[in-house]
Amino acid sequence: MNFILPAIIFTLITSISHAQSLKGTVVDATTKQPLPYATVIILGTKTGGITEANGSFNIQLQGVTGNDTVKFSYLGYQTQSLLLTKVNSSEPLSVMLKPINYNLPETKITEKAKTVIVGERDVSQRFTGWGDIKSSRGRARGVLISPEDCNVRVKRFAIRINENSWDSVKFRLLMLSPELQNGERKSLLHENIFFTVAKTKNKWVTVDLSQYNIVLCDKFILATEWVDAWGQPNPITSYLLTITLAGNETQRYSKEAWQENGEFIKAKAPAMYLEVFK
Repeated sequence: MNFILPAIIFTLITSISHAQSLKGTVVDATTKQPLPYATVIILGTKTGGITEANGSFNIQLQGVTGNDTVKFSYLGYQTQSLLLTKVNSSEPLSVMLKPINYNLPETKITEKAKTVIVGERDVSQRFTGWGDIKSSRGRARGVLISPEDCNVRVKRFAIRINENSWDSVKFRLLMLSPELQNGERKSLLHENIFFTVAKTKNKWVTVDLSQYNIVLCDKFILATEWVDAWGQPNPITSYLLTITLAGNETQRYSKEAWQENGEFIKAKAPAMYLEVFK
């Protein structure tokens, strides 16, 4: 759904042909607090990315026209989209997203409940790289999963880090519907779940998800999105961030920062899984 941004935010102009970039900040419309790692993309192009930790963005506009549409989105908030002809790109923008109120049912799980693994637990000697922080912030990698049971609650997420030579990196966990709904993949989560991984090598990293009340049924995409990294750049050797690949070929999910929905290919997927209550 498209939302026209308030008139006080944008001044109508007739052309963006001389604009070099689109700058601004994405904030919560109620609290006015910045939204870190919000998605900002120019639909139908290879232009876009995510905001910084302080909610700011700077999107280059080379090859973009006034007829293109810029889309601002953040999990748990209403998406906003508008034509670039309605953007005054000469001034920083203040993009205010309205939060969505969810009524989520409570699910009680006893400590004696059994758990099973869904996803890719077996590992190979191969791995996939993420590239440098400038080109890869907002890039997601994952796998298509088909649970055997329905209405199972998630306990824990695990991902096999092949090597992280940064001091620390931050990921966003994604769980998405494989099918498009109104042109988008629906998120099975109602809030952003971030987790940080310290410098490590050949190690499973786990994230406790029991507090989020995530219930699964049909097949879904499980993925991680690289959103940030910290560490002093090495002028000789590039910093590494790689994930171990699973042993068998399956449906691997890949999404670049500028893509709206990503795509599937048959290949070895990243080794990641969920532990769920049976």
